[in-house]
Amino acid sequence: MSQPTDSASARSYLGSANSLADRVRVYWTDKGLEVDSSEGYEIRRTRVFFDEVLLVTLHSRLGGALSWLLVSLAALTGFMGGLLRSEPVPSRILLWTALGIFVIGAALFLVPQWVITVFGRRTRARLQIRLRERKARDLFARICQAVDEAQRNLRVFGQEPGPASEIGLPEPPPLPLSDSESPIAPA
Repeated sequence: MSQPTDSASARSYLGSANSLADRVRVYWTDKGLEVDSSEGYEIRRTRVFFDEVLLVTLHSRLGGALSWLLVSLAALTGFMGGLLRSEPVPSRILLWTALGIFVIGAALFLVPQWVITVFGRRTRARLQIRLRERKARDLFARICQAVDEAQRNLRVFGQEPGPASEIGLPEPPPLPLSDSESPIAPA
């Protein structure tokens, strides 16, 4: 992978995770993953740094929101076609359209979708890859390797990852004992 010099182009697109409510795009940077999520007209950018990653998962799942949406649309179209039984031509057109939409929805439901989730201390990044298991596994291995390198560098230099050590603050004092753990015995 080439290293661009401009900070705006120092990230490369990895993939997305879309749902009915929001659109998420994930980018690779030198220090971690950038997640741009847009909900309506608002765009929010978060980062998951490689040295703060707690867990990386890869799993496959069937279905998704789009397949359920298509099956629901097919049911609605088929219901409308059933209501127009007195008009044979429009009724047949609607029923064949409903069947086509149902077949597309069923096919999307049966196609596996690979999901990579990277959990950081405060944020997470999620990628959905449909039909390409090899690409998902390669990306998963690449993320795990970058996380391992970043966390190994922290251990080599004697730093423990954490918000207090990042800015040079001392660790906070321990919390006081709760009422149930009071050292005074009940009377």
